[in-house]
Amino acid sequence: MADQQVSGSEAQEIRIKAHFYLIRVLRNNGNHFAAIQRCQELIQLCIAINGFHSFSANRARYNLAVNHCEAGNLEAAVAAYDEARKCLGTVDFPSEGWVFAVFATNELAQLYEEEGNIDKAGKYYEEALVFFL
Repeated sequence: MADQQVSGSEAQEIRIKAHFYLIRVLRNNGNHFAAIQRCQELIQLCIAINGFHSFSANRARYNLAVNHCEAGNLEAAVAAYDEARKCLGTVDFPSEGWVFAVFATNELAQLYEEEGNIDKAGKYYEEALVFFL
């Protein structure tokens, strides 16, 4: 196995997967600050390798928001979810990272519902639902 060569793109994908795994381990161990820091680094890496609207970049944005939320940084979580939502695209022409944009939209709806802002929550739930119909 040591004599097998991987292409540059394969090596980059392995690097991205390793970052996601590390972030999950940090998050599961309650080390949200380190997970947030790694998510921010990963977002930049994914953008550099795969582009702003890529699946991996938007997955990293979504992970950043989740970690902020779990750390109790709700304003930062909302900002990160909003950033992920920029990759929604349209129903007819969704971007590559659309699925995490929809997840982010759903998470925002839940946050607003928990605050008691039912009108705003309903707007986000409806927007998320459109992409699954």
